[in-house]
Amino acid sequence: MPKLKAEPSHADAVTRFLLTHGYSDAAARARADLVTISSTAPEPWPLARLRRVGPSLWLLEMPTHTGRWEITAYRAPFDHVLALLVTEFSWILHEARETR
Repeated sequence: MPKLKAEPSHADAVTRFLLTHGYSDAAARARADLVTISSTAPEPWPLARLRRVGPSLWLLEMPTHTGRWEITAYRAPFDHVLALLVTEFSWILHEARETR
């Protein structure tokens, strides 16, 4: 079965979701099966990414201190993964604010 792609509309939805929750210092882009969330600083760095693993399932991945990606235990529908990002992992989004 071919991989499902993350669409530009998914990245737009993530950016809008972050804006409505007060995170204007982060933006998203889609590529292959991923939506990557990065800071909007002059030199952006990755904050999190969502990997599409099924028609309605997404996996949350977080960067490590070595620059690699770590898969979390969170696998859920798109909206639920976004909610987890701003509740359980809000600290990484706050880092984007503080370094701007």
